[in-house]
Amino acid sequence: MEIQEPFQAIADWLHWVLMLDEQLWAEPEYVGRRDGDEWGRAIPGLRHVWNLMRHHGHRMDEFVVIRPTDGWRFPLTFPLAFRDTSWRSFDELPLIPPEKGTRWLAHEERTYQQHLAGNGVRLVAHNVTAFLASEAG
Repeated sequence: MEIQEPFQAIADWLHWVLMLDEQLWAEPEYVGRRDGDEWGRAIPGLRHVWNLMRHHGHRMDEFVVIRPTDGWRFPLTFPLAFRDTSWRSFDELPLIPPEKGTRWLAHEERTYQQHLAGNGVRLVAHNVTAFLASEAG
């Protein structure tokens, strides 16, 4: 697997999450439920990443760290190690000048810091997807 493939998969998942989030906004109580859910609250932080990529030309590798393992060694021992992916700390992210941001910029940045920074990508993806699946069900 090439190293760029995980970044593309994460970007594709992120796009899906934000499209579904926008569709659910039409439901009157959705935003309150989202903001009241432990993992639903992460979605504005994900929107921050998307905005930096979509509107400011940044790449997913500026937001996600992939730590390679030592690879395969024989004889195999268990548990097997896989690549560890995590969201970068907020201090490592590219900045949006306040005059170029939306009115939600401060909220999205704060949400990124609280719910994404340093967390594993798989953990966030699993839990945000489960929240959205329960909402869309």
